[in-house]
Amino acid sequence: MIQRIKETIEGGKQVLLFQNRRGYAPNLECGTCQWVQPCVHCDVTLTYHKPSHKMHCHYCGYQTAIPTHCPQCGNRQLTLKGFGTQRIEDDLKIFFPEARIGRLDLDTTRSKQSLLQILDDFAEKRLDILVGTQMITKGLDFDHLGLVGILQADHLIAYPDFRSSERGFQMMVQVAGRAGRRAGQSLVLIQTYEPANAILQDVLHLNLDGFYVRELQERKAFHYPPYGRVIRITLKHRRPEKVEWAALYMVNKLTPFLGDAVQGPATPSVPRINNYYLRTVQVKLGTEAARLKHAKEVILQIGAALRSAKGMSGLIVQPDVDPV
Repeated sequence: MIQRIKETIEGGKQVLLFQNRRGYAPNLECGTCQWVQPCVHCDVTLTYHKPSHKMHCHYCGYQTAIPTHCPQCGNRQLTLKGFGTQRIEDDLKIFFPEARIGRLDLDTTRSKQSLLQILDDFAEKRLDILVGTQMITKGLDFDHLGLVGILQADHLIAYPDFRSSERGFQMMVQVAGRAGRRAGQSLVLIQTYEPANAILQDVLHLNLDGFYVRELQERKAFHYPPYGRVIRITLKHRRPEKVEWAALYMVNKLTPFLGDAVQGPATPSVPRINNYYLRTVQVKLGTEAARLKHAKEVILQIGAALRSAKGMSGLIVQPDVDPV
């Protein structure tokens, strides 16, 4: 990747690098006991942001100073692990000190004017390299683009969700589509630990039909949309025992009406956000409109009964049909 960036800049062309993770580094880790700094309001680790020199939560907005030592073992050698758009920008300045480098992510585009300024700078060749999140994947058309690099492609398709393959494929095809839109040849490089992965091969060969057919076969086998309807019910409460009770209540009340279609309760990958504890209940149905309508009515009735139960006024019930 570094060699191709060098060749592209020397040839008078521009480089677009896509990394779908903002911030400097996603984890601050203790080298002795592997402690990582968590958010105090959410069950996620904090991300280091270099401009503020603080650790940030991308879920609730919490910020805190970088600790001087590990609170578990006292070790003072804490290491930043992984890389976001800020770290890529800094590393590029080391490898290419003469290059003009810009960054396009949520942190650099708090206003519409700043977004337009960065895009205009790249379009007018006042930047040699532009690093960005998925903000750079859609609708951009540059005259002098010679290289598009997709970093950590494996992370785009590894999320535990039935739509992750679709989303990852879509983002990679979209960002790759920024290359070769005008005269001349452009190169797209994809960084991966698994080059034989079927999804990456489909992106490589722009095999839209092959991806579409395989994805539909998997959806059909497991009764996901468009061959079935999924209702994901998220329950939230500030006390974990109450959300657990509410989730079990939801399952027990739904099962007599919907039978094996009810799955859960389950703990989501991020079980607490902004001091609310989360549980999910999933309902997988066929495509019959009448059964879906009946399921919605039952879920709303049970949700209303839950919220009116003693001590449950703080419960939030969020049904989502075919979640995206």
